[in-house]
Amino acid sequence: MLYFSAVHLGGGIWGVLAAPIFNKDTGIFYPADEHSFRLFGWNLLGLLAINAWSVLLSFTFFFTLRLCKMLRVSEEMELKG
Repeated sequence: MLYFSAVHLGGGIWGVLAAPIFNKDTGIFYPADEHSFRLFGWNLLGLLAINAWSVLLSFTFFFTLRLCKMLRVSEEMELKG
């Protein structure tokens, strides 16, 4: 699970934030004006929305699985490996 988070979560966050930083026309490193920082803020807001959506959807899915007692395998299956 840790590797999944490092690759997908870390890479996704970097991808969303790198676009407004390194864009040659509107990036923070090139024109460095108010508009470029505003675009960076919009990407941060989008990142928060993506994270909130993911947390809400994951919570709903795993909570439903727990209520249906489908989140874990049976003890017999667990002992078999």
